Amino acid sequence: MDALEGNPYSRWVQLIRQHSGKPSEKLLLGTVTAPPPGIRVQPDHIRWELNAEDLLIAADWLEHERTVRMEGAGTDTMMEVRSPWQAGDRVLLLSMNGDQQFIVLSKVVKAV
Repeated sequence: MDALEGNPYSRWVQLIRQHSGKPSEKLLLGTVTAPPPGIRVQPDHIRWELNAEDLLIAADWLEHERTVRMEGAGTDTMMEVRSPWQAGDRVLLLSMNGDQQFIVLSKVVKAV
């Protein structure tokens, strides 16, 4: 068994490659140079900086409001979720369409 096969991100990329038929998708690391809403990311080994128009980001990674129910409280409460992005953060990117668009998969940190 491939060591990355069980990794959910690697498996997701494998599925995209199988179904898209395009070999142009690749995983990259990058550094956030400006947080949302005007997010900018500098991918490793690419000379140009990406801006919000180049990026797709899961809505949960951006600031938003969410209704939550606390156990025992009996009522719903509105909660503001703040963006975790800061300049200098490292992110995992999926390059699409020959480096024309990028999906921010996750913020990544060192294990130690």
